Amino acid sequence: MADRHCRPVRLLVKEKKVFRKLQFLKNYFRKKQNVQHFARLVREPTGFPSKSIVLTTINAKWIHPSLALRLLKANLGPLEETCEIIEFALRQPLGEKTGPLLAARLRILGVSVSIWNHTATLELLEELEKAWAARNVTRPVVVLGGPEVSHLPPEAEIFRFADFVIRGEGEEAFSALCENIMNGAEHDTPKFINAEPVNLEKIKSGYHLYADEDLAKKLIYVEASRGCPFNCEFCLSALDSTVREFPLDPFLAQMDELVGRGASTFKFLDRSFNINIKRALKVIEFFLEKIKERKGRLVVHFEMVPSLFPDELRGRFPVFRRKLCVLKSAFSP
Repeated sequence: MADRHCRPVRLLVKEKKVFRKLQFLKNYFRKKQNVQHFARLVREPTGFPSKSIVLTTINAKWIHPSLALRLLKANLGPLEETCEIIEFALRQPLGEKTGPLLAARLRILGVSVSIWNHTATLELLEELEKAWAARNVTRPVVVLGGPEVSHLPPEAEIFRFADFVIRGEGEEAFSALCENIMNGAEHDTPKFINAEPVNLEKIKSGYHLYADEDLAKKLIYVEASRGCPFNCEFCLSALDSTVREFPLDPFLAQMDELVGRGASTFKFLDRSFNINIKRALKVIEFFLEKIKERKGRLVVHFEMVPSLFPDELRGRFPVFRRKLCVLKSAFSP
């Protein structure tokens, strides 16, 4: 009798365990952006990517897509069609990172390295080298770039796995290097390429390369300017003390397109967004109008200089309904 009465309780506990397990699996596969892509590759062995160039990086989290990779792809010129972006998250198992890259038929592997993914990228490159050797396949040309490798000493361990390293802004330098590699003319190119700052009026935007899933579920990184006038010793942005601005009207048109496609969370990469007050106000007014149109369903994140806060700028903040972050990213000496 007692056992019969306990049965529903046991069943309920079992159902809850099954439900939790199903929820875990659902969230796991929803967040692993490359699982479906890799599954397709495995199911269709004759459909492996014929892309000659693969751009990859290990993002801090699944919700942080890389704007840098999209800018590199957008500025490849005729080679853009031969390029594919494959992104990973820091917590993904190593096998999930190597799988899609080993399955791809690539000639050039471009890897963006940042401070948070340095160790994970080193592990990934080591594993890829072992796998390429074990499979006796042609090793692709490995090109490293990003803020971390731009300032490491030449003897850094990660450079053992690189054929080329682009130091600085890579939109033009990476495109030129890929063209040389494709034409077999890379032999005279030095391993370490010191790229000059690009003309922001001439490079192409990469915002159109954000996928619909990115816009719906992730943070959308944008930049209205590059550089920072301050000299904070702890910050790499201090090495680029000249502030350069993207043309404002095209930039706002691109933001309008992103909002129209469904983007709802914007994170500006500008290190000193309000260094130009008039320009900052125009950008803020644009987003305020969009917030009004969408009835507040918009999140915008800026990094600002606290000492540059005139009344006309300060007065606009209360209108932001959800989030506006003012970070002490720079201080006057």
